[in-house]
Amino acid sequence: SGAAPLPEETFRLVKEVFGRELIMGYGLSEATCASAVANPRDPVKWDSVGSPLPYTRIRLVDEQGVDVPTGEVGEIIIAGPTVMKGYYKKPEATAATIKNGWLYTGDLGRFDDEGYLYIVGRVKDVIIRGGLNIYPQQVENVISRIPGVEECCVVGVEEARWGQEVLAVIKKADGVSLTEDDVMKHCREHLAAYKCPRYVRFADALPKTATGKIKKNEVASTFSPIK
Repeated sequence: SGAAPLPEETFRLVKEVFGRELIMGYGLSEATCASAVANPRDPVKWDSVGSPLPYTRIRLVDEQGVDVPTGEVGEIIIAGPTVMKGYYKKPEATAATIKNGWLYTGDLGRFDDEGYLYIVGRVKDVIIRGGLNIYPQQVENVISRIPGVEECCVVGVEEARWGQEVLAVIKKADGVSLTEDDVMKHCREHLAAYKCPRYVRFADALPKTATGKIKKNEVASTFSPIK
């Protein structure tokens, strides 16, 4: 599985139907599409993309480019023979992306003690509420476990008091009765209070790119209750 985060329910259903476990991988075009892949011979961790591929080096750094401790979240940077030389005829974009031989991906991740990499989200998608960081993927994983939730997208919307608030937009499965209160109650049971959505909206469909990724900017602008 690749291209977008894998919901736990999808992982469970594939295992149930096919008797096999999905493994995930991580990469981007600037690094020839694959930089980490879970080894099927290793214990499967459904929410991990595995460990770096041979000859590929991956570090997690803070805003100053300093490596973060194991278990903490940092920006994923990559070096190795698969990393591009640069963007064609775009020296400024290249300089902003490749620094001292490292490709700054804009993705956020963490390593566990066994060297497994977990994708947390995008730097630009982090919600900062009252000075506290909220990673949308964590909230989406919790909401996806609610029976009847087919898809969900969590984004930050600008708000005067806390800087940003959490908005969850949900596509329900056909025939499912699910209310805003149901979602709020579930989130309060599984998340810290500051991470829980302040707003919940339901949609018939979520806007997506040609490759099936949800357009978060469009979701935020379309469904934001704060105008």
